[in-house]
Amino acid sequence: MQSMSPLRRTFQSLLPTLFLSCVFLLPVLGSALLAKAPRPYTVAFYNVENLFDTIDDPAINDADFLPNGKYKWNSERLTIKLQNMAKVISRLGDADGPEILGLSEVENRSVLEMLAAHPLIRSGKYAMAHIDSPDERGIDVALFFKKKAFTLTTMKAYPVKLEGQDHTRDILLVKGNVMGKYPLHLMVNHWPSRRGGAAKSEPARFAAARVVRAVTDSIRKADPTAAIVIMGDLNDDPDSPSLLKELRATTDLKGSAESFLWNATAALHHRDSYGSLMYDGKWNLFDQIILSHPLAAGQNKLRYVQGSAMVYKPEFLTQKEGEDKGSPLRTFEGNRFQNPGYSDHFPTCIQLSFAK
Repeated sequence: MQSMSPLRRTFQSLLPTLFLSCVFLLPVLGSALLAKAPRPYTVAFYNVENLFDTIDDPAINDADFLPNGKYKWNSERLTIKLQNMAKVISRLGDADGPEILGLSEVENRSVLEMLAAHPLIRSGKYAMAHIDSPDERGIDVALFFKKKAFTLTTMKAYPVKLEGQDHTRDILLVKGNVMGKYPLHLMVNHWPSRRGGAAKSEPARFAAARVVRAVTDSIRKADPTAAIVIMGDLNDDPDSPSLLKELRATTDLKGSAESFLWNATAALHHRDSYGSLMYDGKWNLFDQIILSHPLAAGQNKLRYVQGSAMVYKPEFLTQKEGEDKGSPLRTFEGNRFQNPGYSDHFPTCIQLSFAK
């Protein structure tokens, strides 16, 4: 019989060691691969309906939300409101809230800090971007973001000038990096209301749309592949002229190559059955999320997860009976405080993934 060569004997003697090394290395290699493919990030928007503190601010008209005001707004009611808002936020996205969250109808930084500190979402370790708006009632927009998910670099408020009318909410532009390396521009909006009727008040929303479009075009000029998320309570539906004609946010993804903006939430709106709020028996989708074409079409390192847009409307957030059955369960029914009561809007959200 031919004797085994020294090299072969050495190799065979090492086989058990090599096998054990592979066994121990596989989990490590698997973890490394998973680290390179993080789970999708949730980006959400929520109109929290009049989140006021209980302190009189002489600079704004907050009289209704004071202890002696119309809504008898006291510390107990504020505590309940914060609890209910934190409950909703904690269920958007993963176990402790979305990575990025736009907010509207918040009075000031103080109530934002109270909300961010609530035990239900404190584990999310939210930081915030907020600039006081000139709205006569003092309600602002803001952005929450998890510190580990998003690094803020700049923020700026863009005023919306209304001819012959009072000041309205600014457009808040926040720029930063997702995971420290993916640039992302976010615009948080709360466009002028439909007070006085949709047609009569439409020029005010056209004015807001022009501001957003101008900011978008400026970003696009500097970076044609920019990832932009425009979110907010726009007080118009996706098929309204302010969205289609003035902002030029198309409902067709292919068409957005030219317009640069695509409405990710447009397909969710059905007037007779689905939306983010209900008025006079009909559904509206005022709470929208609009994306730049490179982000929506997979041309950026940040990418929209196709089909992920949704209106978050679990049963606990809905009216259980009456003519408004199925609509958002709001904080007040007339002047009557509801507990539980949440907001007159449902949140909307999308997911973003990352290029390999």
